[in-house]
Amino acid sequence: MSNFYVGIIDDEKQNINRIKRKGRQENFEFIEVPLLEDIEEMVQEVIMLNVKALLVDFKLSTTRPNIKYTGVDLLVKLEEYIENYPSFILTAFGDNAEQELIDVNKVYDKSQYFDDPTVLNRRIKRQAENFIQLVKKAELELIELKRVPSPTLKQQERIIELDSFIEKRISKKDALSLSIKTKFYQDKLDNLLAKTEKILEEVEKL
Repeated sequence: MSNFYVGIIDDEKQNINRIKRKGRQENFEFIEVPLLEDIEEMVQEVIMLNVKALLVDFKLSTTRPNIKYTGVDLLVKLEEYIENYPSFILTAFGDNAEQELIDVNKVYDKSQYFDDPTVLNRRIKRQAENFIQLVKKAELELIELKRVPSPTLKQQERIIELDSFIEKRISKKDALSLSIKTKFYQDKLDNLLAKTEKILEEVEKL
């Protein structure tokens, strides 16, 4: 049984089927992500499917000339939504992909992968598991801190930090800014201090 899913985006069905076969011995499962014409909708599809890593062909228009973006364009757009998301380019056009992509370590030769998938599958597995563990660890710490009845200022700062960290790895576009969250907790603290001062004033009058 697979521990998590890795999405495949390719316009050629035979490539998708070959990649699926290359992952049969792994503890993850490759699944096809439907290729959509609009890049924003494509990103939302990836997020909705909750795949833990992504393997994308560089040229997505070989059989789909209506697709105007490349695999690199998609990964750049995805990074706007999810920070440090495990993603890889699998292509026969390595030079072009490397020129467009800042992180050349994400680019892998398709023919080499089909000959021997060991190296890339190991990297996919490692990066996806690290990504999952980082988020899970942050979520557990956040849950424990939110159970504290009256968190200290330092604990409140840590809550904001963890909350922002998790949101950026789920969807940065939907995340509240750190300044807004900080103001929210500061307002709560100010209200608490004001109530305390009022109580002390009433006590002094007695």
